[in-house]
Amino acid sequence: MPDEPKQSHLEDKLAVMDHVYKRYGRDGLKEYALADLTLFLDAKQLAFRDAPKGFNVSEDQKAANRLLELQLKDLTGYINTQLAGANLSVLQRFARQASSQEPQGKTQQRDHGQEK
Repeated sequence: MPDEPKQSHLEDKLAVMDHVYKRYGRDGLKEYALADLTLFLDAKQLAFRDAPKGFNVSEDQKAANRLLELQLKDLTGYINTQLAGANLSVLQRFARQASSQEPQGKTQQRDHGQEK
């Protein structure tokens, strides 16, 4: 029985994410942090880059490459929506803070005007 090399923690994590993505699609990735998602996307990009391409590859390999390409587009879109949503929530929080501070600033300006 030959000794099989153990997978690293990172390889295990990527394998689990790949399984979850294949089974549940984008919805399965909601529990993962954005950093993990970008790592997963980078791994998929490297796999696509290293995949055999050209005229002399089998139909199965062409289908696998196409599936990987579609997954890359889907993951890129998902990550971009997550980033946009995060930015939107930050902007909304900033707008709420600014609007809550605005009346206080006007009141202070009026008070200063009345003191003179």
